[in-house]
Amino acid sequence: MAEAAAVGMYRKTLWAGIAVGAAGILIALLTNPFMASFGALTYNGGNGFFVTLTQIVLLAPGACLSFSAALIAAALVMRHVDNNRAGSGSGVV
Repeated sequence: MAEAAAVGMYRKTLWAGIAVGAAGILIALLTNPFMASFGALTYNGGNGFFVTLTQIVLLAPGACLSFSAALIAAALVMRHVDNNRAGSGSGVV
């Protein structure tokens, strides 16, 4: 029962990493059309909402891709640890 939960955990983590990475790539691809339509092209302080929204859109791809890489790496480590525990008789790594 614990092994099934562990298998599900690293698979969920892997798929979450893939989804966050895909979202980051999608945001990066849609940044130029967004900036042309809604982005704050001048930062004069009169349009605080659009300045904030522009900064979030510009920073989101880097954050998503970094977090995605961390999730995928964590899933691979969890799978490796589970395989090592399954291979050893005592269950201690």
